[in-house]
Amino acid sequence: MIGGLKIKLAAIYFFILLFTFYLFFTPSISRGEYYSGMIKPTCTFEYGNSVDLNKCYIFKALKIDLRNPDTFTNKSTIKVSINETTNLDTSHEYKNLKSKVKSDHIPLIKYHNVAEPSFGSDGNITFYTANHFAARSIQAKNWQYVNSSFDFRGNEYDVFGHPTGKIMDLFWADQRVIYDANHKIFVWIRQGQIIREGESLVTNIDRLAVSKDALKWTVYDLRPVDIFWNFGISDGAFDYPQIVINNKYLYFTSSVSDFNRDKEYGAIVRFSLNDLGNNTNAKFDAKLDLDVKSITPVDGANNPQYFGTHLTNDTSKMKIYSWKDNSNATEERVVNISPWNDVHNTEYCTAGSDLWWCKAHTSSKIRSAWLYNNTINFLWNAVVTYDKGKTWHPYVDVATFELDKNMKYERKYYLTDHNKEWVFGAVIPDSNDRLGAIAFYNNNNSTNPYFNLAFGLFNHTSNKWDLGTLVSSTSNMPVLNEFNMTDYNWGDFITIRKHTGTFKDDYSWDAAGYVLTGKMYYDVDPYFIMIK
Repeated sequence: MIGGLKIKLAAIYFFILLFTFYLFFTPSISRGEYYSGMIKPTCTFEYGNSVDLNKCYIFKALKIDLRNPDTFTNKSTIKVSINETTNLDTSHEYKNLKSKVKSDHIPLIKYHNVAEPSFGSDGNITFYTANHFAARSIQAKNWQYVNSSFDFRGNEYDVFGHPTGKIMDLFWADQRVIYDANHKIFVWIRQGQIIREGESLVTNIDRLAVSKDALKWTVYDLRPVDIFWNFGISDGAFDYPQIVINNKYLYFTSSVSDFNRDKEYGAIVRFSLNDLGNNTNAKFDAKLDLDVKSITPVDGANNPQYFGTHLTNDTSKMKIYSWKDNSNATEERVVNISPWNDVHNTEYCTAGSDLWWCKAHTSSKIRSAWLYNNTINFLWNAVVTYDKGKTWHPYVDVATFELDKNMKYERKYYLTDHNKEWVFGAVIPDSNDRLGAIAFYNNNNSTNPYFNLAFGLFNHTSNKWDLGTLVSSTSNMPVLNEFNMTDYNWGDFITIRKHTGTFKDDYSWDAAGYVLTGKMYYDVDPYFIMIK
Protein backbone atom coordinates (compact mmCIF):
# COMPACT_ATOMS: atom_id res chain seq x y z
CA MET A 1 0.00 0.00 0.00
CA ILE A 2 2.79 2.38 0.96
CA GLY A 3 4.66 1.64 -2.26
CA GLY A 4 1.51 2.21 -4.31
CA LEU A 5 0.88 5.47 -2.48
CA LYS A 6 4.40 6.63 -3.29
CA ILE A 7 3.81 5.88 -6.97
CA LYS A 8 0.53 7.80 -6.91
CA LEU A 9 2.15 10.77 -5.15
CA ALA A 10 5.03 10.71 -7.66
CA ALA A 11 2.54 10.71 -10.53
CA ILE A 12 0.59 13.60 -9.01
CA TYR A 13 3.83 15.52 -8.46
CA PHE A 14 4.85 14.89 -12.08
CA PHE A 15 1.53 16.20 -13.42
CA ILE A 16 1.79 19.28 -11.16
CA LEU A 17 5.25 19.98 -12.62
CA LEU A 18 3.93 19.40 -16.14
CA PHE A 19 0.98 21.74 -15.56
CA THR A 20 3.28 24.40 -14.08
CA PHE A 21 5.56 24.13 -17.11
CA TYR A 22 2.53 24.51 -19.39
CA LEU A 23 1.37 27.63 -17.58
CA PHE A 24 4.73 29.38 -17.68
CA PHE A 25 6.28 28.22 -20.92
CA THR A 26 3.44 28.09 -23.42
CA PRO A 27 1.62 30.95 -25.12
CA SER A 28 -1.48 32.19 -23.30
CA ILE A 29 -4.92 32.61 -24.83
CA SER A 30 -7.14 35.26 -23.24
CA ARG A 31 -10.54 34.23 -24.56
CA GLY A 32 -12.41 36.65 -22.32
CA GLU A 33 -11.14 39.60 -24.38
CA TYR A 34 -12.68 38.59 -27.70
CA TYR A 35 -15.90 39.35 -29.50
CA SER A 36 -17.32 38.43 -32.91
CA GLY A 37 -20.00 40.33 -34.76
CA MET A 38 -21.16 41.83 -38.03
CA ILE A 39 -20.95 45.30 -39.54
CA LYS A 40 -23.36 46.51 -42.20
CA PRO A 41 -22.51 48.83 -45.09
CA THR A 42 -23.40 52.42 -44.22
CA CYS A 43 -23.75 53.72 -47.78
CA THR A 44 -22.19 53.73 -51.23
CA PHE A 45 -20.92 56.77 -53.12
CA GLU A 46 -19.06 57.72 -56.28
CA TYR A 47 -16.43 60.37 -55.80
CA GLY A 48 -17.53 63.65 -57.40
CA ASN A 49 -21.18 62.55 -57.62
CA SER A 50 -23.43 64.12 -54.96
CA VAL A 51 -26.52 62.02 -55.72
CA ASP A 52 -27.72 60.42 -52.46
CA LEU A 53 -24.48 61.51 -50.77
CA ASN A 54 -26.45 62.55 -47.68
CA LYS A 55 -27.01 58.85 -46.97
CA CYS A 56 -23.34 58.73 -45.97
CA TYR A 57 -23.73 61.59 -43.48
CA ILE A 58 -23.91 60.95 -39.74
CA PHE A 59 -27.40 61.89 -38.58
CA LYS A 60 -26.58 64.00 -35.52
CA ALA A 61 -23.06 65.16 -34.57
CA LEU A 62 -21.50 67.75 -32.27
CA LYS A 63 -17.72 68.26 -32.38
CA ILE A 64 -15.93 68.10 -29.02
CA ASP A 65 -12.26 68.20 -28.02
CA LEU A 66 -10.97 65.34 -25.87
CA ARG A 67 -7.49 64.89 -27.27
CA ASN A 68 -4.82 63.89 -24.78
CA PRO A 69 -1.59 65.92 -24.33
CA ASP A 70 1.77 64.36 -25.13
CA THR A 71 3.56 62.78 -22.20
CA PHE A 72 7.23 62.26 -21.45
CA THR A 73 8.62 59.07 -19.97
CA ASN A 74 10.54 58.77 -16.73
CA LYS A 75 12.13 55.46 -17.63
CA SER A 76 15.69 54.68 -16.67
CA THR A 77 18.03 55.72 -19.46
CA ILE A 78 20.43 53.36 -21.24
CA LYS A 79 23.80 54.99 -21.84
CA VAL A 80 25.38 52.13 -23.80
CA SER A 81 26.25 52.84 -27.44
CA ILE A 82 25.41 50.46 -30.29
CA ASN A 83 27.28 49.53 -33.45
CA GLU A 84 26.82 51.44 -36.69
CA THR A 85 24.71 49.64 -39.29
CA THR A 86 24.45 52.14 -42.18
CA ASN A 87 26.62 52.81 -45.21
CA LEU A 88 25.11 55.95 -46.74
CA ASP A 89 26.46 57.22 -50.06
CA THR A 90 24.55 60.43 -50.76
CA SER A 91 25.76 60.42 -54.37
CA HIS A 92 24.42 56.94 -55.02
CA GLU A 93 20.86 56.81 -56.34
CA TYR A 94 19.03 53.52 -56.75
CA LYS A 95 17.17 53.36 -60.06
CA ASN A 96 13.70 54.69 -59.46
CA LEU A 97 10.74 56.50 -60.93
CA LYS A 98 9.62 59.39 -58.72
CA SER A 99 6.16 60.86 -59.14
CA LYS A 100 5.45 64.04 -57.20
CA VAL A 101 1.93 63.88 -55.74
CA LYS A 102 1.47 67.61 -56.07
CA SER A 103 -0.65 69.41 -58.61
CA ASP A 104 -2.99 72.36 -59.10
CA HIS A 105 -5.86 69.98 -58.34
CA ILE A 106 -4.78 69.61 -54.68
CA PRO A 107 -5.33 72.64 -52.38
CA LEU A 108 -2.05 73.84 -50.93
CA ILE A 109 -3.33 73.87 -47.35
CA LYS A 110 -4.06 70.12 -47.55
CA TYR A 111 -0.32 69.40 -47.52
CA HIS A 112 1.27 69.07 -44.09
CA ASN A 113 4.67 68.62 -42.44
CA VAL A 114 3.20 65.56 -40.70
CA ALA A 115 2.33 63.87 -43.99
CA GLU A 116 1.96 60.16 -43.08
CA PRO A 117 1.79 58.88 -46.67
CA SER A 118 0.15 55.58 -47.54
CA PHE A 119 -0.98 54.02 -50.83
CA GLY A 120 -2.60 51.13 -52.60
CA SER A 121 -1.75 50.19 -56.18
CA ASP A 122 -2.96 47.53 -58.58
CA GLY A 123 -0.11 48.36 -60.98
CA ASN A 124 -2.27 50.73 -63.00
CA ILE A 125 -4.42 52.71 -60.56
CA THR A 126 -2.65 54.17 -57.54
CA PHE A 127 -4.64 55.60 -54.65
CA TYR A 128 -2.44 57.75 -52.40
CA THR A 129 -3.29 59.20 -49.00
CA ALA A 130 -1.54 61.70 -46.77
CA ASN A 131 -2.66 63.18 -43.48
CA HIS A 132 -5.23 65.58 -44.92
CA PHE A 133 -5.81 64.62 -48.56
CA ALA A 134 -6.02 61.70 -50.94
CA ALA A 135 -5.16 61.47 -54.64
CA ARG A 136 -5.78 59.08 -57.51
CA SER A 137 -3.71 58.48 -60.64
CA ILE A 138 -3.26 56.17 -63.61
CA GLN A 139 0.29 54.83 -63.86
CA ALA A 140 1.46 57.44 -61.32
CA LYS A 141 0.70 60.40 -63.61
CA ASN A 142 -1.66 63.39 -63.46
CA TRP A 143 -2.68 63.10 -59.81
CA GLN A 144 -6.30 64.01 -59.18
CA TYR A 145 -7.28 65.40 -55.77
CA VAL A 146 -9.66 63.39 -53.60
CA ASN A 147 -11.27 65.30 -50.74
CA SER A 148 -11.18 62.94 -47.76
CA SER A 149 -14.23 64.74 -46.31
CA PHE A 150 -16.35 64.33 -49.46
CA ASP A 151 -18.67 61.72 -47.94
CA PHE A 152 -17.38 61.81 -44.37
CA ARG A 153 -19.68 64.45 -42.90
CA GLY A 154 -22.46 64.89 -40.38
CA ASN A 155 -25.55 66.96 -39.67
CA GLU A 156 -24.47 69.34 -36.92
CA TYR A 157 -26.49 70.00 -33.79
CA ASP A 158 -25.86 72.32 -30.82
CA VAL A 159 -25.34 71.55 -27.12
CA PHE A 160 -29.09 71.69 -26.58
CA GLY A 161 -29.74 68.99 -29.17
CA HIS A 162 -31.13 71.33 -31.81
CA PRO A 163 -30.08 71.05 -35.48
CA THR A 164 -28.01 74.00 -36.69
CA GLY A 165 -28.69 73.35 -40.37
CA LYS A 166 -24.94 73.05 -41.01
CA ILE A 167 -23.01 70.13 -42.48
CA MET A 168 -19.87 69.39 -40.48
CA ASP A 169 -16.73 67.69 -41.80
CA LEU A 170 -16.06 64.62 -39.66
CA PHE A 171 -12.78 63.55 -41.24
CA TRP A 172 -9.80 64.40 -39.03
CA ALA A 173 -6.54 62.76 -40.17
CA ASP A 174 -4.69 59.42 -40.11
CA GLN A 175 -5.48 57.63 -43.37
CA ARG A 176 -4.31 54.23 -44.54
CA VAL A 177 -4.92 52.48 -47.83
CA ILE A 178 -3.99 49.06 -49.21
CA TYR A 179 -4.74 47.01 -52.33
CA ASP A 180 -5.83 43.38 -52.09
CA ALA A 181 -4.84 41.62 -55.32
CA ASN A 182 -6.76 38.42 -54.43
CA HIS A 183 -10.13 40.17 -54.15
CA LYS A 184 -9.14 43.07 -56.44
CA ILE A 185 -10.21 45.77 -53.99
CA PHE A 186 -8.78 48.96 -52.55
CA VAL A 187 -9.37 49.36 -48.81
CA TRP A 188 -9.28 52.89 -47.37
CA ILE A 189 -9.38 53.80 -43.67
CA ARG A 190 -10.05 57.37 -42.50
CA GLN A 191 -10.11 58.53 -38.90
CA GLY A 192 -12.87 60.89 -37.80
CA GLN A 193 -13.04 63.74 -35.32
CA ILE A 194 -14.22 63.13 -31.79
CA ILE A 195 -17.93 63.94 -31.62
CA ARG A 196 -20.98 63.58 -29.48
CA GLU A 197 -23.26 61.49 -31.65
CA GLY A 198 -26.96 61.57 -30.92
CA GLU A 199 -27.81 62.51 -27.33
CA SER A 200 -25.02 60.93 -25.31
CA LEU A 201 -22.42 58.82 -27.18
CA VAL A 202 -18.93 60.36 -27.22
CA THR A 203 -16.98 58.70 -29.99
CA ASN A 204 -15.11 59.02 -33.20
CA ILE A 205 -15.68 56.99 -36.34
CA ASP A 206 -13.07 55.24 -38.44
CA ARG A 207 -14.62 55.02 -41.88
CA LEU A 208 -13.62 51.90 -43.81
CA ALA A 209 -14.30 52.16 -47.55
CA VAL A 210 -13.91 49.47 -50.23
CA SER A 211 -13.65 49.96 -54.01
CA LYS A 212 -12.73 48.15 -57.21
CA ASP A 213 -11.58 51.30 -59.01
CA ALA A 214 -10.88 53.88 -56.26
CA LEU A 215 -13.88 55.89 -57.50
CA LYS A 216 -17.00 54.03 -56.39
CA TRP A 217 -16.86 53.15 -52.71
CA THR A 218 -18.86 51.09 -50.25
CA VAL A 219 -18.59 52.50 -46.73
CA TYR A 220 -18.53 50.72 -43.35
CA ASP A 221 -18.43 52.85 -40.20
CA LEU A 222 -16.44 51.58 -37.20
CA ARG A 223 -17.30 52.90 -33.73
CA PRO A 224 -15.51 51.64 -30.59
CA VAL A 225 -18.85 51.11 -28.83
CA ASP A 226 -20.16 48.89 -31.65
CA ILE A 227 -17.13 46.60 -31.47
CA PHE A 228 -16.09 46.76 -27.80
CA TRP A 229 -19.37 47.41 -25.97
CA ASN A 230 -19.14 44.08 -24.13
CA PHE A 231 -15.84 45.25 -22.58
CA GLY A 232 -17.62 48.21 -21.00
CA ILE A 233 -16.53 50.85 -23.51
CA SER A 234 -19.48 53.17 -24.06
CA ASP A 235 -17.55 56.38 -24.85
CA GLY A 236 -14.32 55.88 -26.76
CA ALA A 237 -12.20 56.78 -29.76
CA PHE A 238 -9.79 55.12 -32.18
CA ASP A 239 -6.30 56.49 -32.86
CA TYR A 240 -3.18 55.38 -34.79
CA PRO A 241 -5.00 53.02 -37.19
CA GLN A 242 -3.01 50.50 -39.24
CA ILE A 243 -4.12 47.86 -41.77
CA VAL A 244 -2.62 44.74 -43.37
CA ILE A 245 -4.15 41.86 -45.30
CA ASN A 246 -3.60 38.13 -45.62
CA ASN A 247 -5.43 35.71 -47.91
CA LYS A 248 -8.67 35.80 -45.91
CA TYR A 249 -8.75 38.86 -43.68
CA LEU A 250 -8.26 42.57 -43.43
CA TYR A 251 -6.57 43.26 -40.08
CA PHE A 252 -7.24 46.66 -38.52
CA THR A 253 -5.26 47.67 -35.43
CA SER A 254 -5.72 50.80 -33.37
CA SER A 255 -5.42 52.39 -29.98
CA VAL A 256 -8.77 52.71 -28.23
CA SER A 257 -9.25 55.53 -25.73
CA ASP A 258 -11.80 54.73 -23.01
CA PHE A 259 -13.05 58.14 -21.85
CA ASN A 260 -14.99 56.77 -18.88
CA ARG A 261 -11.88 55.17 -17.34
CA ASP A 262 -9.34 57.60 -18.81
CA LYS A 263 -7.41 54.62 -20.23
CA GLU A 264 -5.95 53.65 -23.59
CA TYR A 265 -5.92 50.07 -24.88
CA GLY A 266 -4.60 48.15 -27.88
CA ALA A 267 -7.07 46.60 -30.31
CA ILE A 268 -7.09 44.16 -33.23
CA VAL A 269 -10.14 43.72 -35.47
CA ARG A 270 -10.21 41.41 -38.48
CA PHE A 271 -12.79 41.50 -41.26
CA SER A 272 -13.60 38.93 -43.91
CA LEU A 273 -12.11 40.14 -47.20
CA ASN A 274 -14.64 38.04 -49.09
CA ASP A 275 -17.48 39.93 -47.37
CA LEU A 276 -15.85 43.30 -48.00
CA GLY A 277 -15.13 42.44 -51.62
CA ASN A 278 -18.80 41.58 -52.17
CA ASN A 279 -20.04 44.74 -50.40
CA THR A 280 -22.13 42.68 -47.99
CA ASN A 281 -22.46 42.54 -44.22
CA ALA A 282 -18.94 41.84 -43.03
CA LYS A 283 -18.13 39.40 -40.22
CA PHE A 284 -15.49 40.57 -37.78
CA ASP A 285 -13.51 39.19 -34.83
CA ALA A 286 -12.14 41.64 -32.28
CA LYS A 287 -9.56 41.57 -29.52
CA LEU A 288 -8.97 44.25 -26.89
CA ASP A 289 -5.78 44.10 -24.80
CA LEU A 290 -6.20 46.12 -21.62
CA ASP A 291 -2.47 45.91 -20.78
CA VAL A 292 -1.03 47.72 -23.82
CA LYS A 293 -1.72 50.99 -25.64
CA SER A 294 -1.16 50.06 -29.27
CA ILE A 295 -0.60 46.97 -31.44
CA THR A 296 1.13 46.78 -34.83
CA PRO A 297 0.37 44.14 -37.50
CA VAL A 298 3.11 42.35 -39.48
CA ASP A 299 3.02 42.99 -43.23
CA GLY A 300 3.44 39.87 -45.39
CA ALA A 301 2.34 37.31 -42.80
CA ASN A 302 -0.52 34.98 -43.73
CA ASN A 303 -1.62 32.13 -41.47
CA PRO A 304 -1.04 32.81 -38.68
CA GLN A 305 -1.04 36.59 -38.78
CA TYR A 306 1.44 38.19 -36.36
CA PHE A 307 1.37 41.40 -34.29
CA GLY A 308 3.59 43.07 -31.73
CA THR A 309 3.69 45.83 -29.14
CA HIS A 310 5.89 47.35 -26.49
CA LEU A 311 4.91 46.84 -22.90
CA THR A 312 3.92 50.02 -21.08
CA ASN A 313 6.87 51.57 -19.20
CA ASP A 314 9.20 48.64 -19.91
CA THR A 315 11.60 48.95 -22.84
CA SER A 316 13.15 45.53 -22.19
CA LYS A 317 10.08 43.49 -23.21
CA MET A 318 7.61 43.10 -26.06
CA LYS A 319 4.38 41.18 -26.43
CA ILE A 320 4.00 39.08 -29.60
CA TYR A 321 0.62 37.89 -30.86
CA SER A 322 -0.24 35.24 -33.45
CA TRP A 323 -3.76 34.73 -34.84
CA LYS A 324 -4.63 31.66 -36.89
CA ASP A 325 -7.34 31.86 -39.53
CA ASN A 326 -9.40 29.08 -37.92
CA SER A 327 -9.26 30.50 -34.39
CA ASN A 328 -11.27 33.29 -32.80
CA ALA A 329 -8.46 34.08 -30.34
CA THR A 330 -4.79 35.04 -30.49
CA GLU A 331 -1.88 33.27 -28.87
CA GLU A 332 0.41 35.64 -26.96
CA ARG A 333 3.77 35.66 -25.26
CA VAL A 334 6.00 38.26 -23.63
CA VAL A 335 9.62 38.20 -24.83
CA ASN A 336 12.79 39.94 -23.70
CA ILE A 337 14.63 42.39 -25.98
CA SER A 338 17.62 44.72 -25.65
CA PRO A 339 16.59 47.81 -23.65
CA TRP A 340 16.27 51.06 -25.61
CA ASN A 341 15.54 54.74 -24.92
CA ASP A 342 12.15 56.28 -25.66
CA VAL A 343 12.21 59.37 -27.90
CA HIS A 344 10.54 61.35 -25.12
CA ASN A 345 12.59 60.88 -21.97
CA THR A 346 13.22 63.37 -19.16
CA GLU A 347 16.93 62.50 -19.21
CA TYR A 348 17.43 64.55 -22.39
CA CYS A 349 14.02 66.18 -22.93
CA THR A 350 14.56 68.61 -20.07
CA ALA A 351 12.69 71.87 -19.58
CA GLY A 352 13.70 74.28 -22.31
CA SER A 353 15.38 71.59 -24.42
CA ASP A 354 16.14 72.71 -27.98
CA LEU A 355 16.23 69.13 -29.36
CA TRP A 356 13.76 68.86 -32.23
CA TRP A 357 12.33 65.50 -31.16
CA CYS A 358 11.61 66.85 -27.68
CA LYS A 359 9.63 69.74 -29.16
CA ALA A 360 7.78 67.51 -31.61
CA HIS A 361 4.89 65.08 -31.02
CA THR A 362 7.16 62.24 -32.16
CA SER A 363 6.73 58.97 -30.30
CA SER A 364 8.30 55.52 -30.13
CA LYS A 365 5.22 53.59 -31.23
CA ILE A 366 6.05 50.71 -33.59
CA ARG A 367 5.78 52.16 -37.12
CA SER A 368 6.59 49.24 -39.42
CA ALA A 369 6.56 45.42 -39.12
CA TRP A 370 7.31 42.75 -41.72
CA LEU A 371 7.85 39.03 -42.33
CA TYR A 372 11.22 38.04 -43.75
CA ASN A 373 12.96 34.65 -44.05
CA ASN A 374 10.89 33.09 -41.28
CA THR A 375 11.40 36.05 -38.96
CA ILE A 376 9.03 38.77 -37.83
CA ASN A 377 10.47 42.25 -37.37
CA PHE A 378 9.29 45.43 -35.62
CA LEU A 379 10.64 48.96 -36.16
CA TRP A 380 10.36 52.18 -34.10
CA ASN A 381 12.10 55.47 -33.25
CA ALA A 382 14.57 55.42 -30.36
CA VAL A 383 17.48 57.47 -29.00
CA VAL A 384 21.10 56.48 -28.32
CA THR A 385 24.21 58.10 -26.87
CA TYR A 386 27.79 57.48 -28.00
CA ASP A 387 29.45 59.51 -25.22
CA LYS A 388 27.73 58.21 -22.07
CA GLY A 389 24.94 60.75 -22.08
CA LYS A 390 26.65 64.00 -23.08
CA THR A 391 24.80 64.02 -26.42
CA TRP A 392 21.87 62.05 -27.80
CA HIS A 393 20.94 60.88 -31.30
CA PRO A 394 17.69 59.47 -32.73
CA TYR A 395 17.98 56.18 -34.58
CA VAL A 396 15.64 53.50 -35.93
CA ASP A 397 15.57 50.41 -33.71
CA VAL A 398 14.38 46.98 -34.88
CA ALA A 399 13.56 43.79 -33.01
CA THR A 400 13.78 40.49 -34.94
CA PHE A 401 12.24 37.20 -33.78
CA GLU A 402 12.90 33.79 -35.35
CA LEU A 403 9.65 31.88 -35.79
CA ASP A 404 11.21 28.42 -35.87
CA LYS A 405 13.41 29.04 -32.80
CA ASN A 406 10.76 29.82 -30.19
CA MET A 407 10.84 33.57 -30.92
CA LYS A 408 14.61 33.90 -30.42
CA TYR A 409 15.39 37.64 -30.39
CA GLU A 410 18.07 39.48 -32.34
CA ARG A 411 18.88 43.18 -32.87
CA LYS A 412 20.08 43.22 -36.47
CA TYR A 413 18.24 45.47 -38.91
CA TYR A 414 18.34 48.78 -36.99
CA LEU A 415 19.62 51.98 -38.68
CA THR A 416 22.19 54.14 -36.93
CA ASP A 417 25.59 55.75 -37.24
CA HIS A 418 27.58 58.34 -35.30
CA ASN A 419 27.22 61.13 -37.85
CA LYS A 420 23.55 61.05 -38.78
CA GLU A 421 20.16 60.91 -37.14
CA TRP A 422 17.71 58.32 -38.49
CA VAL A 423 13.94 58.39 -37.92
CA PHE A 424 10.65 57.02 -39.31
CA GLY A 425 11.77 53.98 -41.25
CA ALA A 426 9.79 51.30 -43.08
CA VAL A 427 11.05 47.96 -44.41
CA ILE A 428 9.75 45.17 -46.68
CA PRO A 429 11.36 42.40 -48.79
CA ASP A 430 10.83 42.30 -52.55
CA SER A 431 9.90 39.24 -54.64
CA ASN A 432 13.57 38.20 -54.75
CA ASP A 433 13.96 38.27 -50.94
CA ARG A 434 16.04 41.44 -50.98
CA LEU A 435 15.30 43.51 -47.91
CA GLY A 436 14.61 47.15 -48.78
CA ALA A 437 14.26 50.08 -46.36
CA ILE A 438 13.27 53.72 -46.57
CA ALA A 439 13.99 56.16 -43.76
CA PHE A 440 14.61 59.83 -43.05
CA TYR A 441 18.07 61.03 -42.06
CA ASN A 442 19.81 64.29 -41.23
CA ASN A 443 23.45 65.12 -40.52
CA ASN A 444 23.24 65.26 -36.72
CA ASN A 445 21.45 68.60 -36.69
CA SER A 446 19.41 68.10 -33.56
CA THR A 447 17.92 71.60 -33.44
CA ASN A 448 17.05 72.60 -37.02
CA PRO A 449 17.21 69.40 -39.09
CA TYR A 450 16.92 68.85 -42.83
CA PHE A 451 15.05 65.58 -43.34
CA ASN A 452 16.21 63.65 -46.42
CA LEU A 453 14.64 60.43 -47.66
CA ALA A 454 16.96 57.44 -48.23
CA PHE A 455 16.48 53.95 -49.63
CA GLY A 456 18.77 50.98 -49.21
CA LEU A 457 19.28 47.22 -49.25
CA PHE A 458 20.47 45.12 -46.34
CA ASN A 459 23.90 43.61 -47.04
CA HIS A 460 24.01 40.19 -45.38
CA THR A 461 27.79 40.01 -45.75
CA SER A 462 28.56 43.21 -43.86
CA ASN A 463 25.32 43.15 -41.82
CA LYS A 464 24.78 46.78 -42.77
CA TRP A 465 22.36 48.81 -44.86
CA ASP A 466 23.78 50.10 -48.17
CA LEU A 467 21.82 53.33 -48.64
CA GLY A 468 21.46 56.13 -51.15
CA THR A 469 19.44 59.33 -51.14
CA LEU A 470 16.06 59.22 -52.88
CA VAL A 471 15.06 62.86 -52.44
CA SER A 472 16.32 65.70 -50.25
CA SER A 473 14.60 68.51 -48.39
CA THR A 474 15.51 72.04 -49.48
CA SER A 475 14.39 73.61 -46.20
CA ASN A 476 14.74 72.72 -42.54
CA MET A 477 12.61 72.49 -39.44
CA PRO A 478 10.89 74.24 -37.75
CA VAL A 479 7.97 75.44 -39.86
CA LEU A 480 5.03 77.72 -39.04
CA ASN A 481 1.83 75.77 -38.46
CA GLU A 482 -1.81 76.69 -39.14
CA PHE A 483 -1.79 79.00 -36.11
CA ASN A 484 1.46 80.73 -37.12
CA MET A 485 3.29 78.95 -34.29
CA THR A 486 6.68 77.26 -34.49
CA ASP A 487 6.25 73.56 -35.32
CA TYR A 488 8.87 70.81 -35.17
CA ASN A 489 6.58 67.89 -35.96
CA TRP A 490 7.65 65.36 -38.58
CA GLY A 491 6.59 61.82 -39.48
CA ASP A 492 4.77 59.89 -38.13
CA PHE A 493 5.29 57.14 -40.69
CA ILE A 494 6.23 56.46 -44.31
CA THR A 495 5.28 53.44 -46.42
CA ILE A 496 7.08 50.85 -48.55
CA ARG A 497 5.53 47.77 -50.17
CA LYS A 498 6.46 45.03 -52.57
CA HIS A 499 5.88 46.35 -56.09
CA THR A 500 2.60 45.52 -57.79
CA GLY A 501 2.57 45.67 -61.58
CA THR A 502 0.10 44.60 -64.23
CA PHE A 503 2.22 45.83 -67.12
CA LYS A 504 5.72 44.57 -67.83
CA ASP A 505 8.32 46.33 -65.69
CA ASP A 506 11.22 45.44 -63.45
CA TYR A 507 10.48 47.50 -60.37
CA SER A 508 10.78 45.79 -56.99
CA TRP A 509 9.34 48.22 -54.42
CA ASP A 510 6.73 50.96 -54.28
CA ALA A 511 7.23 53.65 -51.65
CA ALA A 512 5.64 56.82 -50.34
CA GLY A 513 7.59 59.61 -48.66
CA TYR A 514 7.94 63.37 -48.64
CA VAL A 515 10.39 66.25 -48.11
CA LEU A 516 10.22 69.85 -46.87
CA THR A 517 10.59 72.70 -49.37
CA GLY A 518 9.81 75.87 -47.38
CA LYS A 519 9.04 77.42 -44.02
CA MET A 520 5.26 76.88 -43.90
CA TYR A 521 3.55 73.66 -42.79
CA TYR A 522 2.20 73.12 -46.32
CA ASP A 523 5.60 73.50 -48.01
CA VAL A 524 6.09 69.77 -48.54
CA ASP A 525 6.47 67.65 -51.64
CA PRO A 526 4.94 64.17 -51.29
CA TYR A 527 6.21 61.42 -53.60
CA PHE A 528 5.12 58.06 -54.91
CA ILE A 529 8.30 56.19 -55.89
CA MET A 530 8.85 52.93 -57.77
CA ILE A 531 12.30 51.46 -57.06
CA LYS A 532 14.26 48.82 -59.01
